Amino acid sequence: MKAPVLGLVLGLVCGLAGDMTAQRGVARAEPALGPMLTVHHSFPEAGGVLRLVVEGFWPESPVEVLLSSPATAPPSVLKALDDPGTFFHFPDETVEMLHRGTVADSYGRVTLAIALDDPEDVERSFDLVFQDAEGRRSPPTRLMVQPPTLLLPARDHVVRIDLRDGSVMHPPIPGAGGLLAAAYSTDGFFRYLLRSGGRLETWPTRHWDGQPSLVTYIDPASDDLAHTGLTGPAFTVTRPQGAPFTPPGRLSFLDGREDLVLDPMAREMSGRRWAIAEDGTTAFVAEDELLVREIDVLTGTARSMFTAGLPGDQVIADLMLEGRRLYIASRRADGRAGSLSVLHLDTGWLSPFELTIDPQRLVALGDGRLLVVPAVDAAEVANSLVLVEEGIPTVSDSLTRPGRILDVAPVPGGALVLVRSEDSYRLESWDAGYGLSAWLPVVPQASRLIAAGPDAVLLLGASNGAVHRLSVETGTIEQLEGVTTSGLPLFAVIP
Repeated sequence: MKAPVLGLVLGLVCGLAGDMTAQRGVARAEPALGPMLTVHHSFPEAGGVLRLVVEGFWPESPVEVLLSSPATAPPSVLKALDDPGTFFHFPDETVEMLHRGTVADSYGRVTLAIALDDPEDVERSFDLVFQDAEGRRSPPTRLMVQPPTLLLPARDHVVRIDLRDGSVMHPPIPGAGGLLAAAYSTDGFFRYLLRSGGRLETWPTRHWDGQPSLVTYIDPASDDLAHTGLTGPAFTVTRPQGAPFTPPGRLSFLDGREDLVLDPMAREMSGRRWAIAEDGTTAFVAEDELLVREIDVLTGTARSMFTAGLPGDQVIADLMLEGRRLYIASRRADGRAGSLSVLHLDTGWLSPFELTIDPQRLVALGDGRLLVVPAVDAAEVANSLVLVEEGIPTVSDSLTRPGRILDVAPVPGGALVLVRSEDSYRLESWDAGYGLSAWLPVVPQASRLIAAGPDAVLLLGASNGAVHRLSVETGTIEQLEGVTTSGLPLFAVIP
């Protein structure tokens, strides 16, 4: 998670009961002679920055940071705690524990930002405890570093691909059955797989060659699992079907709270049906009839509802939260150009914009930019992108190319665009200064692109099930050995 520390302090989730979400980024100590010690943390994602904020110390008081079992801790954590510019060494020869001293700020907080950039960090766990001069200790913060992961279902297993570099991880997750969604627990120790038929599996991330530690059967109409690295698995989305009237949809919270009944959600979407804010407290869910519902994740209640789109739009295509804006792409029934609605979270102002294309998917590029990808089943040839900057779509001839645009993947400095012309496939390069330009004239058959770190892009959706990895730096392409899917499968990207 890349939210500022102040936002982390003010907005982190306060924890839900139950084993599945026992530690949603927050831990609290028992009150003693001072304020309660509360620890907030982001998800321990390899290649990212782990942020910890501890509240409840006396202002500008000395604080010790205690790391148990340093011999097995991630190297990045050891390096951060051994920085002489920030921490001081307090040796303790009686236990296997490192002590590092620091000082609380004027608000009684201690903040840590640890770059998890060592390749050896993956699947290493560690325990941190914070102690003040009076001997009050925070509850242990126990985390396991996990890589960003792409999950691809194969015939009798689920392939794991490390999205730092596009490499295949071993062993795969055993078990056949359609993969619908997945999530990490917020501490990195568990992974949850939602399969078709309402089968929800809980897997310990240390053991992939056996059986899930827990299997729960939920409503067979459940087809998605809303999550973030901070919230872990927040709720499942249940979409019952029926005729002539569609039954209401439901959100089922995994801590046992009562289901939240919503309007029907029978219409299929080409993109995401839900989006959760970075602080984990608020979610947005798309229903039928262009309705978007705001959900209070902490209480499991609906806050408000609004209608997206413009007259003539009939279905929402994709939702995406980027910064303090919610983007909603809408389509028309006849396949003509749709619209983009932008909800400004700070003001509540909803701004609808006409688009020049029939939208299918939204792709975030960073720095307040995103690209709108056209629908492949549009009535007109889908050969244009729409650039959105700071919440406003822009029209430019430089975003139009011969052929049919299939997908976009962000890369450093811009994006790669997958284009099909008759039976051939190529990659175009996009950057803010020059728009689209020719880059790689021939690539293997594919229909989706997945960014994998700063130098790799994965090509999915070949008719023979092959998955290819492209090096952005060299332009070379290789097929991932032993990875075969069935056409374009459902896949999951976590956290």
